[in-house]
Amino acid sequence: MIHTGDCLDILPRVRADSIDAVITSPPFGMPLDRVLRAVRRVLVDEGTCWLLLDGTPVLAEGWTVGNVTDVGHHERLHRLHPTDQPPRYVAAPLDLTRDHRVVCDRFAPMPEALVTHCVTTSTCLGDLVLDPFCGIGTTGRICSEWGRSFLGIEIDPLRVALAEAYIARSVARVVV
Repeated sequence: MIHTGDCLDILPRVRADSIDAVITSPPFGMPLDRVLRAVRRVLVDEGTCWLLLDGTPVLAEGWTVGNVTDVGHHERLHRLHPTDQPPRYVAAPLDLTRDHRVVCDRFAPMPEALVTHCVTTSTCLGDLVLDPFCGIGTTGRICSEWGRSFLGIEIDPLRVALAEAYIARSVARVVV
């Protein structure tokens, strides 16, 4: 399911402690501290939050940085978990044997290999994954392929339509 709107407006309506993992790449200039506070409320205590960011270090109250992996193009994948709470799963090292960043037209979707790594190392079958900046739906597509439930939030209605179509094609491919 994808909601159209600003994640800072929609996340307060999501039930507390209902999300097993967060996988996202926030847009530049987003107030990350506010987003992380909203995400923390909905994430289960043993959950994991994955952030694909530019080189900026993540220092957020209430979070512990589990590891940071340089994925190229001045981007880093940050694995966070709530302070003093061990993550449910310990993520395996990420193998970066090729360039994972893909750019299509004016969108820069999250690389499928990175999302697959995050989904498979920090969730189980049926877990609920949130992407509060779901863009064209890469996280939702990977979730559907790996049997995870997905909740996306996207402010741009055009991207919501693209994401819904992208995820639907994936579901059709898995079912057939």
